[in-house]
Amino acid sequence: MVSAVPGFDDAIRDFMASVICRTYHTITLKQLGEHLSLQGQALDSFIKRIQCTIEGQLVIFPRVEDGQRKQQSERIPFDQLSKILSQSQC
Repeated sequence: MVSAVPGFDDAIRDFMASVICRTYHTITLKQLGEHLSLQGQALDSFIKRIQCTIEGQLVIFPRVEDGQRKQQSERIPFDQLSKILSQSQC
């Protein structure tokens, strides 16, 4: 069902990373990889994309002051949403 939405997995991983970032300042590569179901080069690329750094086996999230948190929102085109809803109906 979710395969009908391009980028769905990436959007979920981005959301999960934002929650992890708010919760921790560092996390091990292994733990982050397990949470995101990524490993190797895919995990390294994801970490770079979200602007974190790797030091040894630790992923370090950038410090963000509480008043400077980014607002996140997702826009899903109606035609993609209607595909999901039509597939979920019995």
